[in-house]
Amino acid sequence: MEVVGAPGTTASVSFTAPAGSSNLWVRIAGLGYENKASVSVNSSGSWISLNNTNCVFDAPASSLNGMGGPLNTLSFSVPGLRINPGRVTLTFRFNVSDYVSIGYRVLAVNVLNAAGTKLLSDTKPVLTLAGSSKYLASDIAAGAVLWTNAPLTLGWTGAPIQAKCSDCHATDGSDLKFFGFSDVVIIARSQFHGLTSAQGKQIAAFIRNGSEQALGTPWDPPYQPGPGQAERPYAEWAAGAGLKWVAPADSNTWDYAFSNGIVQFTFTNTLNMRDIPVATPLPVWNEWLPRMSPLESFGTNFQPMVDQFNQMAAQTNAATISTMMRDWQASFSDWVVNNSSGRTSTNLSAQTAYWSSVRWMTIRTWELMHTHRLEGQAQAMFSFPVDPHSWPNNLVFLSSPHFTLPEQGHILGDGTPLSWSYRSHQWYWTMLVLSDSNHRREGASPIDWPYLLAFSTVPATYGVDSSAQSVLALEKSAESGTGDPYTWDNAFFGWAITRTEFLDTYGQTMWKNYDPSYRDTIIRAFMQAYTGQIYSLGRDYFINVDLEVQDGETDNTPGPPGGGPWIKEHGTMMARMKQDGVAQDIIETMRTLGEYLWPSADWSQF
Repeated sequence: MEVVGAPGTTASVSFTAPAGSSNLWVRIAGLGYENKASVSVNSSGSWISLNNTNCVFDAPASSLNGMGGPLNTLSFSVPGLRINPGRVTLTFRFNVSDYVSIGYRVLAVNVLNAAGTKLLSDTKPVLTLAGSSKYLASDIAAGAVLWTNAPLTLGWTGAPIQAKCSDCHATDGSDLKFFGFSDVVIIARSQFHGLTSAQGKQIAAFIRNGSEQALGTPWDPPYQPGPGQAERPYAEWAAGAGLKWVAPADSNTWDYAFSNGIVQFTFTNTLNMRDIPVATPLPVWNEWLPRMSPLESFGTNFQPMVDQFNQMAAQTNAATISTMMRDWQASFSDWVVNNSSGRTSTNLSAQTAYWSSVRWMTIRTWELMHTHRLEGQAQAMFSFPVDPHSWPNNLVFLSSPHFTLPEQGHILGDGTPLSWSYRSHQWYWTMLVLSDSNHRREGASPIDWPYLLAFSTVPATYGVDSSAQSVLALEKSAESGTGDPYTWDNAFFGWAITRTEFLDTYGQTMWKNYDPSYRDTIIRAFMQAYTGQIYSLGRDYFINVDLEVQDGETDNTPGPPGGGPWIKEHGTMMARMKQDGVAQDIIETMRTLGEYLWPSADWSQF
């Protein structure tokens, strides 16, 4: 059910509760803040406002702040709402808007018995996209004009704004059709921006008449990894595998990462991240969209970005567009130098303006890659062999909250560091899915590996295991610098102990829910590949001053400034492993590696 419109909008569903029914359980997408929704049973006139105090969330939302946290879709029970056996009608109400949202979607309803077991069968939500009447040619034409020219307001009765519908969506509105936004939502959003219901219907007619297929849903994250995504037609890839392929537990990821169940790491392969389910749901399409047009905030100051995009959109050659995209991103980087105050500002309007400018660049990149069918043409966009899926820039990576918003008091959700860091992790993993680097490391593009690796441990920091993601990120990092003759001779761009970050990533928040034996099997296999690569390169590769990063990360000297930080980290990791009960042979492997790389250090203490 879509509970969308002005505050006070309601929607109802009826079902028969079986014997033993006790409490309500629901799955809802879009509860980005507390008390946004209320529910009533059998039109009793008594409303229960849903919030973090009276709802009990399923994992992982139970560890991630519930409403206002980083998850768009939440599953939870409402212990204070009694469901008795018999015919039941639930009515949901949209209470209050933050002047960004116009409602939420109820994806599933169930009842629990006293033991907490669901009593009703679970069904897939079905969304009716189109209206009941056919679209007239005159309405389609009128909708096209409104989409690009209609004067809009900020909110139902707000002040006029300069932006048009096409400024914050794909230019032709194809994103709304592709990601399954219904006519009901399109009409309601049009009314939110000051248009009439009739005008909203005309815009919906224009959207529905587009050539794009309707493949995704507003609650299924774009590009969510899952089996078969790599073989899916490129034009369908953006729809993602759906929330159904979000791994129920971190350890389930290994079922798809290893061939035939054999625990093995091979840095010379190219691990396909598009097909491997992870426990992290990626950002939904609404989280890709800007909250306002940059032209609204920055006026003609931002116009060069728009002009460059329009020039790219007029091209048809993938190589030409790729070159222009690099110039476009460089221009934006120059623009950011003078316009990025919102990145650290406590002023929410300044945050919204800057964050929206980066979001605008991101959705325009999506528009070029998806609607211009460049996904699948990556080889024409790169000067070296790549997977056809790969995106040619890293704007998705740079659009994370880590790069665009202050850690505390930001505009997203509850404004907490938890939401900031977890959402950054989501965006970094999205970039990993969009580009796996193909054994090619080009500095911080398309992925800045230390950031990806550091944020891959974020879920575990808050009690949501992410060990598999952390290790897979390490494997991809190692892959990216292994085997490319053009980057083989430089430790920053090539393969080096500091580039895999393994010593910095193993922490006490990892492996909490793993059987120790299986944990050791994974670590042992990784260390076998890791040490094998180091020994094959030879110690001189890591101590040659011409090949090392000039910050003292690798050296044979036991103390600062040459190598001290990494010697200490190596020893610290051995101590953590010992504390966690990791098998002694793994610890000895670490000791032997330390003695090989830094023979002057005292390893007897470990």
